[in-house]
Amino acid sequence: MDIVNLFKLSYWLSQPYPALGWIKWFWVLLFLGLILAGVIVFMIKNKTKDKFVKLVFKRGGNLFLTVGFFGLLWMFFRQEKVYFLGWRLWLPIFFILFVVWGYKILKFYTKRVPEIQKEKEKMSEIKKYLPKRKK
Repeated sequence: MDIVNLFKLSYWLSQPYPALGWIKWFWVLLFLGLILAGVIVFMIKNKTKDKFVKLVFKRGGNLFLTVGFFGLLWMFFRQEKVYFLGWRLWLPIFFILFVVWGYKILKFYTKRVPEIQKEKEKMSEIKKYLPKRKK
């Protein structure tokens, strides 16, 4: 493969040859590993008590399952030589999706969760001084 091909649109929008040998099994095992990681994350999610950690695990599990499932689907279309759905362009799209989605989950956990917890503490302080409802 010539490195110049990476800068040509025709390379990314062309149908690749079906993967053979170890490279085929590398991709299949990678995407199956992502699906397995998603299932494991969901199992860990059920064992945690903190609701924010549960939410982060749920989002992470969804990320792994989605990218793994669509990766296997892409691999199937590539092996079957389905035009458009087997293009090389889909793999970088999956990678970009994985990175951006993972960044958003990390940002939620590091930025938004502490803000929500501080807001809850403020509300509990305020609620102490508000009149109670009569039953």
